[in-house]
Amino acid sequence: MATITKNKIAHILVEPIYCSECEENKSISPEYIYSAYKVILQPDATERELAEAINEKLNQNKSPRINFSEADSLSNDKISLYEAFYNPSESAYKKFNELRNKLDLNYKNTTAKGKAFEILILEIFNQIKYVNGTNNVKTKTNQFDCSLLCGVNTVFLSVFNYLAPCFIIECKNEPNNKPNNTYINKLESIMNANNMQFGIVFGRKNATKTCFEISREHYLIRKNTKNQQIIITCCDKDLEYIIDKKVNLLQYIEYKIFQIANNSPTSTFEMFYTL
Repeated sequence: MATITKNKIAHILVEPIYCSECEENKSISPEYIYSAYKVILQPDATERELAEAINEKLNQNKSPRINFSEADSLSNDKISLYEAFYNPSESAYKKFNELRNKLDLNYKNTTAKGKAFEILILEIFNQIKYVNGTNNVKTKTNQFDCSLLCGVNTVFLSVFNYLAPCFIIECKNEPNNKPNNTYINKLESIMNANNMQFGIVFGRKNATKTCFEISREHYLIRKNTKNQQIIITCCDKDLEYIIDKKVNLLQYIEYKIFQIANNSPTSTFEMFYTL
C-alpha cells in the first residue's frame, strides 16, 4: 500500500507505477484508490482519539489486510476524481478573467474577434490534466476552432467516456446573435466523419431552442451504437459558473450532458449541487 496526495491522483491513474513486491509496472484504476480519512480543522476529538480512529481504519496491528470498504473507493467518488483532473490555481482564474475581458474589444476584423474567444476557451479546457487543445487544426474540408485530445478514460461511467479520445469546440464570439442549427449540423457532420463522441457549440448568447432539439434527436439516434455522440451548447452564462463560481468544469460538462440525454433543457446545476 502507498499513500498519495490528491494532486498525484491524476498521474497515478494515467501512468503505470512500479510495484517493488511484484517487480513490475502496475496500472492503477480508481477502484484501487481509497480515502482513508479526512482532516477537519479544530476537531472535537482529542489527538489520542484521532490516532485510534486512524489505526482502526487502517486495521493496524490486527491484520495485513486494509479495512477499506468498497464505498471508500475513488470509483464511487466522481467529484474527487474530477477535482484531481481539474483544479485551476488562482492565477489561472485570473487569466480566465483577463481573457474574458478582451472578448468585446474593438477588433479590426471578425477573425481576430473570434480568435479571442478561442484563446479563452482553450485556456479553460487545457486546465484539464492530460487534455491538450489547439486552434490550428485543418482538414481537407474543415478548420476546427478548438481541437482537443483527451488522454484519460475510465472503466466506469464518467464524463471522460465522452471526452476520450478527442473532442471539438466551435466558438462564436457574436454577443448579439444566438448560435442556430447551422452550427449544430456542422458539428454533427464533423463528428460523424471522425472518431469523436463529444462536441460543444460555445456562443456568447444561449443557442436557439432548435439547437437543443437537433442535439437531442442526434443523441437518440446514436445512443445505442458503439460510439455515442452528444453535442452541448454553452454561452456567457455558463462561463459565469465556470469562471466566477469556480464550478468544476468536468462536473459542469456532466450536468450539460444530462440535459441532452434526459431531454431536460430547463434543469439547473443547482438542482444537483449546492454552490
